[in-house]
Amino acid sequence: MKNIFELLNSFGLHININENTSPIFFIGLGFLILNLIVLFSVLNISFYLISIYLINTNKYLATISSTYPYIHKIIKYYNSTRISFIILELMFLFGSLGYMISVCIRILVNLS
Repeated sequence: MKNIFELLNSFGLHININENTSPIFFIGLGFLILNLIVLFSVLNISFYLISIYLINTNKYLATISSTYPYIHKIIKYYNSTRISFIILELMFLFGSLGYMISVCIRILVNLS
């Protein structure tokens, strides 16, 4: 936990924890961390799809890959592994979102 608070302090969020800190604070902190992970996952998927689109539509990259065979190998590897990476990222994304929804439901059920 100390490392998380040091990271938040480096971003300008100065958080003081004492014995009277409410448990809802820690739930909010957990949701902040999960939301940052989900944001990173969404950005990773979108940048990956954009880069694949640019590789497939750019004619300049096609001429370079025909003259330099090692670039062709890299592009071929990148195109062949894209489905597995996207599926892994999507599973991670939906898993994180599902966990956040289940925690919210548990909190609401316990509060009512």
